[in-house]
Amino acid sequence: MKNVSIIIPTFNRKLYLKRCIESCLSQTYKSEIIVSDHGSTDGTNISLHDFKDKIRYLRREDNLGLHFSCLDGIINAKGEYVHLLYDDDYIKSTFIEKCINLFTEKVGFVFSSAEYYSEQDKKVNNILYNDLGIDDGIYKINKFENYFLNSSLTPSAVIFRKKDLIDSIYQGRLPLSKYNYKGVGPDKFASLLCLLRYKYFGYVKESLSVCVSHSDSITIDAQQNKQKRKQLKKSYEEVNDYYYILKFSKYFPIYKILKIKSLLFKFIIKVKRVFRKYA
Repeated sequence: MKNVSIIIPTFNRKLYLKRCIESCLSQTYKSEIIVSDHGSTDGTNISLHDFKDKIRYLRREDNLGLHFSCLDGIINAKGEYVHLLYDDDYIKSTFIEKCINLFTEKVGFVFSSAEYYSEQDKKVNNILYNDLGIDDGIYKINKFENYFLNSSLTPSAVIFRKKDLIDSIYQGRLPLSKYNYKGVGPDKFASLLCLLRYKYFGYVKESLSVCVSHSDSITIDAQQNKQKRKQLKKSYEEVNDYYYILKFSKYFPIYKILKIKSLLFKFIIKVKRVFRKYA
């Protein structure tokens, strides 16, 4: 069996957190469960007493943001594979089992379709990632590159390798980035980084993850303000730009480009000298 750890970063969401943890405990595939609590002041630590023998609880007094909370849980995970589950979302009982069974050495990540559930309407308003036109299975990444660039896979619907998540989240904000909105960006970069490292991804068509929409969610909060919407959009655009830079560098290393530029410059100088000599 592959070792899987479920990481739940949390901050002042004890009302949603209990449901999230219970969904992890109901999995048909046994996994380590880690709650990474950075700075909660709503009594989260007390509300978790009923789970104390079933989960690992990491408590930090200071809230340093979503990046550090995620990273803290991932670094402390024992599993080779990690599911990063946001505290207001939850997963259906067979999510881990059906996703982890698709992993091979050449598969970078596995994800399932996800229900977009409105807490206000008490109903599912949309199904995410069911528009690929494929069934359960393993597929070549390069055929779906545009899909992953034009959409953003929520970590709540994906299982990654621990080492890939650390590499994508450790740096926090991307180099040279100008925009930042509540930690978005590295969550998308995790899947894009795998596009560069692996040839295949795994997909489960059944909706096994539930993304919850509510008044306190990051995406809903961003839609209520023009400036926030811009920050959110630009943050994701910068991730795509960074991906293209890395992809270009993979096939055209910068040192080779500089070498070609240097040789071209020397050639032009020689041509000019010959031209002056016989002019």
